[in-house]
Amino acid sequence: MMHPAGGRSWSEAGRRVRRRWAWGLALGAGLAVTGGAHAPAMGQAPGLPPADVALRVDGPRLVDRDGQPVVLRAINLGNWLLIEPWMYDQVTGVVRDQATFLSVLRSRFGPDETDRLIGLHRAGWMTQRDFDTAAAAGFNCVRIPVSHVVLESEPLVADEAGFELLAGAMAMAERAGLYVVLDMHSVPGGQSTDQPSGDVTANGLWTDPEAQERLVWLWQRIARRFKNTPNFVAYDLINEPYGDFSTDVRAELLDIVDRTVEAIRAVDPDRLILAPGALQGIRFYGDPAARGWSNVGFTEHFYPGLFDGSPPTLGTHARFLASTLRDRADLAQSLGVPYFWGEFNPVFDRAGAPELVREVFDRAESLGVHSGIWTLKRATGPGGVRADNWYLTTNAAPLGLGDIRTSPLSAIDGAFSSLGSMALETDGAMVDVLTGAAPASVLPRVEMPPLTAPARDAWNTWSIADIGAVARPGGQAVGGAVTPVSADVLTLYGAGLDLFGREDSLRLASRAMPSDFVVSGVFGPFEGARFAQAGVTVRASESAGAPHVSLLAFPDGRVYVKSRGIAGATTSQRHVMTSGFPVGLAIGRSGDSFVAWGTNEDGQWEEIPLFERPGVGTSPRAGFFGLANRAGPLSVFRIADARLDVPARLAPAPVLDSGVNLLGNPSFETSAGTPSVATGWSPFGERMTREVDWVPVRQGSALLAYRHWETTGNDPSGATQVVGGLVPGERYVLTVYANRDAVGPGRALAEAIELRVETTGSNPRWLESARFEVERVATGSRWSRLQVRFVATDAEHLARVVVYPGSGQRDGAVKFDGLVLEADRR
Repeated sequence: MMHPAGGRSWSEAGRRVRRRWAWGLALGAGLAVTGGAHAPAMGQAPGLPPADVALRVDGPRLVDRDGQPVVLRAINLGNWLLIEPWMYDQVTGVVRDQATFLSVLRSRFGPDETDRLIGLHRAGWMTQRDFDTAAAAGFNCVRIPVSHVVLESEPLVADEAGFELLAGAMAMAERAGLYVVLDMHSVPGGQSTDQPSGDVTANGLWTDPEAQERLVWLWQRIARRFKNTPNFVAYDLINEPYGDFSTDVRAELLDIVDRTVEAIRAVDPDRLILAPGALQGIRFYGDPAARGWSNVGFTEHFYPGLFDGSPPTLGTHARFLASTLRDRADLAQSLGVPYFWGEFNPVFDRAGAPELVREVFDRAESLGVHSGIWTLKRATGPGGVRADNWYLTTNAAPLGLGDIRTSPLSAIDGAFSSLGSMALETDGAMVDVLTGAAPASVLPRVEMPPLTAPARDAWNTWSIADIGAVARPGGQAVGGAVTPVSADVLTLYGAGLDLFGREDSLRLASRAMPSDFVVSGVFGPFEGARFAQAGVTVRASESAGAPHVSLLAFPDGRVYVKSRGIAGATTSQRHVMTSGFPVGLAIGRSGDSFVAWGTNEDGQWEEIPLFERPGVGTSPRAGFFGLANRAGPLSVFRIADARLDVPARLAPAPVLDSGVNLLGNPSFETSAGTPSVATGWSPFGERMTREVDWVPVRQGSALLAYRHWETTGNDPSGATQVVGGLVPGERYVLTVYANRDAVGPGRALAEAIELRVETTGSNPRWLESARFEVERVATGSRWSRLQVRFVATDAEHLARVVVYPGSGQRDGAVKFDGLVLEADRR
């Protein structure tokens, strides 16, 4: 079966690779006897890969010896040649990385006994049956994470035993019909302070020339050893080169990769090399061909709903596939290089696994993206396959390892000795989905964000431009009754990164201002990364580091004032309110003072005090801006009644929710009970109840309330209700108004409120979720308008209001009123 990107289905690719290895084994044996690199045979068809390269790079594709495209569907062999203690069910807060794991064993049993135990681990963690399991589950490739300590006995001295381990791994993969991507998961000196690097205290690669030399040397040594191994298809140079997660290491990374590519190419001119993405992405590399790199592609890791600040929902994954992954595929196609999404895992059954896993692989393949899931195996204390797991297979019975800090040597020895022969349990549901017919999509429909701006309309005297460094040029559409100072709807398309730090990156519509003015507009909801922003601003100039004062909203409805006092200074920020969309924002100047307004929970304009006094000069620029907080697709920011007024006037107030209050007073129970909740709402947790005669109220005399001071456990509390009459494929918005008590010093509020929409039935999935910090919720007589937007997949869904308790001396209540579900009119 051919897919849109030209790749074969993974079951067919698996069959093809098995047939090749019978021939490849004989070829490999011949090379082992003769030694040296293989030269193309006489009469070999042009464009075919050399005989010692199973897959050739053909622009953005990998093709086999028949010229047929192959898309890698890989599974990672985690915890084998670099131990990650969590994969042995260790107490990760203490035994946090491989270095600590080894240190504990050495301190208890000495270096020789530790080496023996680790030898047992390496011999048993992955055996031929594990590779066969991967192949039987439909994978055509394994990604092998390896620590440099396996391959170095000391700096610049190869550990031949480690190289033999790798040779054995490639042979087992070959027998199973699997390609191999070799990943340097831990590099000399250390590449990040995260535990997968092997030592969270080591981050010296970026400043240590010797460590860099060792890495370059090690990859050349690997290339020299395995260049004639047919199923070895790619060098994955550095796993997650993230440094300390705040320092920009792109310049150092580019230099290290350049030197490593040169060293590998001196030995192996053909095999794919994967340059790793930094925290800021991969665009900083530019065009590999322009750097003189041949057969070099890119690799990055994304775990939507896990490590990106997004909730683990179907919507999160749908948006990632429609935006970030599509952006990377587009970039790879434009540069003519392969792209490997080296690690992902939806993990949670409530987010659609295992069907989601198959859909992610299929979507990636349709884009021509190679992908790899983490991980093949994990050992757990109790054993057995559990929900929300990271693994395809695990120990069937209890492992018996216990806590390595206290377990007797006999227990540790016994557990490690049993690894290769112990009974295993495989996630049968996952295998069935991966190897069977493609299931129906579990993902909701999402709007495809544009990769290029569809318009760049002129707006009379307004200047509209990208400010600072942006990955993609933005654009704008100006519609309706357009005048020199206003537009019915201004739509900005932007991919800026932030309004923060010392320099900004955003799409800006601005013009020079008179002495007194106000710019205002009503902002609709927008999609982007977690810290996408849109708002109004007064700036000294269009310079990226210009002084400014800005009023802006985030996608979750938080409204902030941000300011930079002088050119090039850092930006300060403060939270001023939390409001759902649409929200009106306005900013201006009156005399020597700046003024701002926002629309409150009832959609009415209210002044927001401004204390900021940035040095914008006597002739500042002001206007509207938006930024996506990502380097990928453009976000779309729609601003109704965008206008400049002299003297000060404001755009018409937004029209807010008009649906039925699902917490309306008639729906409450009248019988006594503790707790009692609104009819149709099912409570869970400790203290979600109704409250009568509490103030403030918005629409009735009773509230749904959470009493934080009465909770004792750490589990969330909340209430749920099934809402029906929905039209699949249509957009809806669930809105609730929230208010919290103010608490005294030393008292702890609840941590967060979550609005969640789920599917119904015996296997519910989280469709969409929005989380709000309780400390950002309004107090006194004010209310915060909290929202979650979703596209219905069925005629009914489960609406859920959740409150997560805080730690410390608990106090205060969180109250809810005016919960409305209605069609989303954005």
